[in-house]
Amino acid sequence: MKLLLYISFFFWISWSLSQSPSVLLEVSNLQPKVGEYITVQMSSNIGSNFELNFPDEFQSGMNVMSGMRQNIVNGRSSTIYHQTLTGFFMEPGSYTFGPVKVKSKKKSYTSNKLRVLVKGANQTQKKQQKIISPRPKTPTIFAETKPSKFKIYR
Repeated sequence: MKLLLYISFFFWISWSLSQSPSVLLEVSNLQPKVGEYITVQMSSNIGSNFELNFPDEFQSGMNVMSGMRQNIVNGRSSTIYHQTLTGFFMEPGSYTFGPVKVKSKKKSYTSNKLRVLVKGANQTQKKQQKIISPRPKTPTIFAETKPSKFKIYR
């Protein structure tokens, strides 16, 4: 009985330590407008630095957050390292994020690629103007209010 218990602990420990390495890239909005902030999150279960080259038109802000969290699912614990930053695009177009590279010991792992389609501010304004019907012009009316103890003027 003890032998069976030791063997099961050995397999359980070796299974929990042999997590397959994964690297993931996520973007909050894949079709932003020019000047609209988006969030880029890189996560991995390998403890290392993230390497990602951003497009030249992407202006990242000072809001950068790095950290780690632990997920426990059905008694199995896994550590996930993440880095999040925000920024915006200055010009419309189609841009590619990724892949994110993570190096661990002698191996290098890469993530997925994401394509972001940035719409210009003029494109959305033209669509909104077509939807809204033109209003007829009405003359401007000015009003003056005067206080009085006995009467109310409008």
